[in-house]
Amino acid sequence: MSDTEASGNHVATVRVEIDYAILQHFSQHLYSSPNKAVEELVTNGYDALAQQVRVHLPGVVTNSTVLVWDDGDSMNIEGIKHLWWIAKSPKADGTERIARSFDGKRTRAMIGKFGIGKLASYAVGRTISHLCHRDGHYYLIAVDYGLAPKIEPNDSDSRRSFEVPVSELSEPEARTYAESLFRVIPKSFSAAWNKPSWTLAIIDRLKPDISLTSARLGWVLGNGMPSRPDFKVYVDDAEVKPKIEKDPIAVWDASSKDIKKRLGTDWKEVRQAGVFAGDLTFSDSVARGKTVTFPVMGEVSFEVRLYDRSLFQKGRTDAGRSEGFFILVRDRLLNSDDPKLFLHEPSYGVFNRMQIVIRADGLDNELLADRERLHRASPAGRELEFLQVALYRAARQRLTAVDSSSPSAPHVAELPITTREMVREPLTALILSDPNADLSRLDPSKTRLAIEPNGSSEVPARLDIDDNRIVTNTDHPLFTTMVDTFGRNKNSRQAQKLVEMYAIADLLLKGHLLDAGVDSELIDRVMAWRESLLRSLATTFKDSPDLIIKEVADRSYKGGSAFEQALAKLFTIMGFKTKVDGASGKKDVMVVAPVGENELRFTVEAKGSKHPLKNDAAEISGAAAHAKETGASFAVVISREFAGFARSSADAEPAILQECRTQDPPVAILAVDSLIELYRAVQEFHYPLTAIAEVLRAIESPNDKEKRIAQMFTPLETSVDWREVLEILWEKQQGTASGEPVAMLELRQSKPEWKKMVAEDFNQVLFGLEALSGQLVRVTPKLSLVNMRQSPDVVSERIASSLATSHGTETV
Repeated sequence: MSDTEASGNHVATVRVEIDYAILQHFSQHLYSSPNKAVEELVTNGYDALAQQVRVHLPGVVTNSTVLVWDDGDSMNIEGIKHLWWIAKSPKADGTERIARSFDGKRTRAMIGKFGIGKLASYAVGRTISHLCHRDGHYYLIAVDYGLAPKIEPNDSDSRRSFEVPVSELSEPEARTYAESLFRVIPKSFSAAWNKPSWTLAIIDRLKPDISLTSARLGWVLGNGMPSRPDFKVYVDDAEVKPKIEKDPIAVWDASSKDIKKRLGTDWKEVRQAGVFAGDLTFSDSVARGKTVTFPVMGEVSFEVRLYDRSLFQKGRTDAGRSEGFFILVRDRLLNSDDPKLFLHEPSYGVFNRMQIVIRADGLDNELLADRERLHRASPAGRELEFLQVALYRAARQRLTAVDSSSPSAPHVAELPITTREMVREPLTALILSDPNADLSRLDPSKTRLAIEPNGSSEVPARLDIDDNRIVTNTDHPLFTTMVDTFGRNKNSRQAQKLVEMYAIADLLLKGHLLDAGVDSELIDRVMAWRESLLRSLATTFKDSPDLIIKEVADRSYKGGSAFEQALAKLFTIMGFKTKVDGASGKKDVMVVAPVGENELRFTVEAKGSKHPLKNDAAEISGAAAHAKETGASFAVVISREFAGFARSSADAEPAILQECRTQDPPVAILAVDSLIELYRAVQEFHYPLTAIAEVLRAIESPNDKEKRIAQMFTPLETSVDWREVLEILWEKQQGTASGEPVAMLELRQSKPEWKKMVAEDFNQVLFGLEALSGQLVRVTPKLSLVNMRQSPDVVSERIASSLATSHGTETV
């Protein structure tokens, strides 16, 4: 409470049914920032038909409190009781959720939904009070969250409550109390006080790590609340307004030709693939403006604004963002801190020059309680993802064309070579390799070059038979690395041409191999290997492995997209193909593929934390759900450190591991330091991706994982006599034609004690022999074969030399 305690008469008691665990959940998980918590209180004012909401922050104006003062229809005693209904929203009024004034003359579509916004205040302070003025009465209720009962895990009585008094104050008492909340009485005080109805919400006993600034909160409220003539928001008496960048080079809406073409073409493809059903309908009305109607999401309007400069402000703290997507549901911003939402990892050179506003009230039913997230896997969520991708691609294509000095069309040029051997024959072979292609549709002598975005996971170039073009993919890491390195200017055009020429050569190489009669499956394997190599080289071109490791370690403290990106880089230089999902900032999904010939996929959940990660914050069940959604075989939750293992007894497995084992697909946990050590083991011994995946998949404690990875540095220090392995392998090779390789399974079954071993443990010995022998022992994991290129004596001598070199004093 404030320094000046309010007097008054006790007139009612409110019973609050809530336990401390729920409050902690709200504080830790539901609201991403104190700004969003304050926004919830402003929302309450909007839904109470307020015309003005004034927010005052600690510092110059208030005495260590956050004040939210709205002039909407306030509460009587019964209304205060309804306010503290938990998990039962007084806002429901049929499916429309319409707020109506007491006199019935005014209505407003409500933007709040769940009736739990007041609990958001726990993310800011430990006490919330409401001073209500209505019908000449002044009521005060102060709820201390510290009184909430602490429910034990095994407590059968999960519904407990505490009582809070409601006092009625005289006007002088109420005014004295209200004035005591301010350090300096603002100029707006008297005007706000004299309104016929108002509610003053006070968040007190602020938490020590709370940071609220008027600039940042002003951006959140200006962009996150409805913009309309009968509603204004002020922060410390300064009116907040949405931040709209000026001087765009292009502005599109649902009626724009480029957009309609992109949406129509893309929708036809996904509908034919069975992803969606139904049609898109474009319309223009006085009430709704220019819209496109989706089968599930319903009517949607949008505005795409493109710029010739980056809107991203490096090092910004309070200014708020201007770039990316702004998703509005019932005029309220869904993704204030997440410019991508459902968009997969974009090319930031162009993404940061876009400002795309989407208004989709049909998503209201998909919102989660914090109104910052929605169900991506739902039909409406998937339609939103489709719309985001389509708008981004159209915008990116226009910006790429602008950067290529062609304001109206993509870059198109002639092939620099036209010889039969170099072009015609490879292109013909590529067409013939496609059973659905029509050779008559392509004339190699007239084939042109173009550059277009085609997705970061696609190959450097593709053949577009219908339009007789070879299209360079501007989303490929090879191209984006060039842009990040040299920028987009006249001097970088030559570098761009080099990348284009390489991409063309890569495509024509595949056609040449097909024309030469090389087996198509072998070609696919070679091209996939080459593609993985290119991606790894593109990653390490920008950052050395040491810098990537440092980046992973540093960003593990804060988490978020920066941590995801760093992990993606580390997995990439280990040899994996990675793609950051980038869905909402909350989802933290990274899909990693392929692993081995069976395209094994797994997902990675990046959980940043300054302190050991607790079980509930690890969100194991959520990780399993994300893995299943992406078709992954398992999930890995990666954090700096995990809580709960120091206190566990030898007989009781920690709860987090028990939870991991019950998931489908399974979920493992991995500490950042262990991941870094795993990378170093891979660098030294060149373990295949299948072996790395098995280490990641194992469900075990951080200590056990650390021991498992440590053993990878000493693959020959096992119960297996590696000299005997060499002897038996050599003997088996002498019995085959021309020393052909031996199946790894056959070798393991040579001795009873080896046969009992887990395949991964025995194979680890073979990988160690390969690394330490300087390739005199050769393991082919994809074919599960192993062979020797020299006699056991020569190979043993080479391994002994390697061991002595790597361990210094070690002798064998």
